[in-house]
Amino acid sequence: MLVLLILFVLTFAAWEVFLFYRRKASLPPGPFAVPILGNFINEIKPAYLHVAFKRLSARFGPVFTVHMPFPVVNICDFETIRDTFRSNDVTGRLPNILMETTRHIQNGGIVNATGPDWQEQRRFTISTLRDFGMGK
Repeated sequence: MLVLLILFVLTFAAWEVFLFYRRKASLPPGPFAVPILGNFINEIKPAYLHVAFKRLSARFGPVFTVHMPFPVVNICDFETIRDTFRSNDVTGRLPNILMETTRHIQNGGIVNATGPDWQEQRRFTISTLRDFGMGK
């Protein structure tokens, strides 16, 4: 029975490592990451995060992925940031389990809005703030 349990745990761990590196292959390049710890053991020290990001952008280019332990895509070039956020592909919010379970309003209200509801509220907010003189 103990051997079966150990075999199950090892199989599960191997499967999770396989899925981790399979998901990593679809992301922009970045430093080598360990499945549970991410890049904290080899590349990134939390006190010097900005220095590590600058060093990684020099090595991997303006767009790279860091695992902390979940994957985070970093954009470190102004022109790339401007071009990226002009499209609607990256605007909005990421799907978040905590937000989905605690959301009580159908469209998410102001804080939890996503998709077309979020875009509508964003347009309304920007036009209202411009009417009050923001950006002049």
